[in-house]
Amino acid sequence: MRSGRRCNLSIRIEIACGAGNLCSMLSGTSSVEIRIRMDGTLGPGKRVRIPAYANLCGMSGSSNFKTFWPEYVRAQSQPGTRAIHLVGTLLGWVLLILAIVLLHWWWILGALVVSYALAWISHFFVEHNRPATFEHPLWSWWADQKMVALMLSGKMAEEVRRCAAAEN
Repeated sequence: MRSGRRCNLSIRIEIACGAGNLCSMLSGTSSVEIRIRMDGTLGPGKRVRIPAYANLCGMSGSSNFKTFWPEYVRAQSQPGTRAIHLVGTLLGWVLLILAIVLLHWWWILGALVVSYALAWISHFFVEHNRPATFEHPLWSWWADQKMVALMLSGKMAEEVRRCAAAEN
């Protein structure tokens, strides 16, 4: 029989950014403080300072969607990655529409899980890179919608060539 001892993990995350608008916030510094003690109380921790811009603003510090888009396209260089994104995004939209029509609100969560899971699987196992969602979720979502529209119109292959040539 085991003793009644419990191990607890406490994590505190602090983000200290400059005041003002979103741009000034993103140029600030984030700090993450993790304090762990076996009894569950906060104890001595380790502080890690991370430049907020590098982690929140985009794949290479893109400052707007126009500069983010070519980086996003290059991160989807393999046709398999784009195909899995297409399936995930379209399934997500179908589930969202069904959630609204059928009033099954929890299906909205399913729409997000299905679309993001398929996209992330494509990055981890096909493209072998890190999804842009982790660094810039809103631009990533918008870029995914744009990519799907270009794929459905038959223009994505040319966009991939254009963005690859622009990098060189």
